[in-house]
Amino acid sequence: EERHRRITTGILNRTLEEILAKNPPFTRTGRLNKVFYATQVSSEPPTFVIFMSRPDELQQSYMRYIKNQFYEKFGFYGNPVRIYLRERKKNEG
Repeated sequence: EERHRRITTGILNRTLEEILAKNPPFTRTGRLNKVFYATQVSSEPPTFVIFMSRPDELQQSYMRYIKNQFYEKFGFYGNPVRIYLRERKKNEG
Protein backbone atom coordinates (compact mmCIF):
# COMPACT_ATOMS: atom_id res chain seq x y z
CA GLU A 1 0.00 0.00 0.00
CA GLU A 2 2.85 2.41 0.85
CA ARG A 3 4.42 1.74 -2.54
CA HIS A 4 1.28 2.75 -4.46
CA ARG A 5 0.55 5.95 -2.53
CA ARG A 6 0.02 9.04 -4.70
CA ILE A 7 0.44 12.55 -3.29
CA THR A 8 -1.50 15.29 -5.05
CA THR A 9 0.56 18.18 -6.38
CA GLY A 10 -1.24 20.64 -4.09
CA ILE A 11 -0.54 18.68 -0.91
CA LEU A 12 3.02 17.96 -2.03
CA ASN A 13 3.76 21.64 -2.66
CA ARG A 14 2.21 22.82 0.63
CA THR A 15 4.29 20.23 2.49
CA LEU A 16 7.40 21.22 0.55
CA GLU A 17 6.79 24.88 1.51
CA GLU A 18 6.72 23.86 5.19
CA ILE A 19 9.92 21.83 4.78
CA LEU A 20 11.69 24.73 3.05
CA ALA A 21 10.48 27.27 5.63
CA LYS A 22 12.14 25.26 8.43
CA ASN A 23 15.45 24.98 6.60
CA PRO A 24 15.86 27.06 3.39
CA PRO A 25 17.93 25.56 0.55
CA PHE A 26 21.10 27.58 0.07
CA THR A 27 23.68 26.89 -2.64
CA ARG A 28 27.30 26.08 -1.90
CA THR A 29 28.09 29.78 -2.44
CA GLY A 30 25.48 30.89 0.10
CA ARG A 31 22.80 32.10 -2.33
CA LEU A 32 19.18 31.09 -1.78
CA ASN A 33 18.12 28.33 -4.18
CA LYS A 34 14.55 29.14 -5.21
CA VAL A 35 12.20 26.16 -5.38
CA PHE A 36 9.23 26.68 -7.70
CA TYR A 37 7.17 23.49 -7.37
CA ALA A 38 7.27 19.70 -7.14
CA THR A 39 5.22 16.89 -8.60
CA GLN A 40 5.02 13.12 -8.19
CA VAL A 41 5.78 11.44 -11.51
CA SER A 42 5.58 7.78 -10.46
CA SER A 43 4.37 5.65 -7.57
CA GLU A 44 6.42 2.48 -8.07
CA PRO A 45 8.78 3.47 -6.49
CA PRO A 46 7.57 6.89 -5.26
CA THR A 47 9.35 9.35 -7.57
CA PHE A 48 9.25 13.14 -7.37
CA VAL A 49 10.60 15.96 -9.52
CA ILE A 50 11.42 19.30 -7.89
CA PHE A 51 11.80 22.34 -10.15
CA MET A 52 14.23 24.93 -8.82
CA SER A 53 16.56 27.74 -9.90
CA ARG A 54 19.96 26.03 -9.44
CA PRO A 55 19.57 22.26 -8.99
CA ASP A 56 23.23 21.54 -9.71
CA GLU A 57 24.26 23.69 -6.71
CA LEU A 58 22.13 21.90 -4.10
CA GLN A 59 24.13 19.99 -1.52
CA GLN A 60 23.67 16.23 -1.05
CA SER A 61 22.97 16.74 2.64
CA TYR A 62 19.98 18.91 1.72
CA MET A 63 18.68 16.20 -0.62
CA ARG A 64 18.83 13.73 2.30
CA TYR A 65 16.96 16.27 4.43
CA ILE A 66 14.14 16.53 1.87
CA LYS A 67 13.96 12.76 1.44
CA ASN A 68 13.81 12.20 5.21
CA GLN A 69 11.08 14.82 5.52
CA PHE A 70 9.07 13.07 2.78
CA TYR A 71 9.34 9.79 4.71
CA GLU A 72 8.22 11.55 7.89
CA LYS A 73 5.28 13.40 6.30
CA PHE A 74 4.03 10.84 3.75
CA GLY A 75 5.19 7.44 4.97
CA PHE A 76 6.54 5.31 2.11
CA TYR A 77 8.25 3.17 4.76
CA GLY A 78 10.16 0.24 3.32
CA ASN A 79 10.23 1.82 -0.13
CA PRO A 80 12.94 3.83 -1.85
CA VAL A 81 11.94 7.42 -2.56
CA ARG A 82 13.50 8.96 -5.64
CA ILE A 83 13.86 12.71 -5.98
CA TYR A 84 15.06 14.33 -9.18
CA LEU A 85 15.92 18.00 -9.51
CA ARG A 86 15.28 20.01 -12.64
CA GLU A 87 16.02 23.58 -13.50
CA ARG A 88 12.95 25.57 -14.41
CA LYS A 89 13.50 27.29 -17.74
CA LYS A 90 12.58 30.95 -18.09
CA ASN A 91 9.61 30.16 -20.35
CA GLU A 92 8.19 27.45 -18.04
CA GLY A 93 5.38 28.17 -15.58
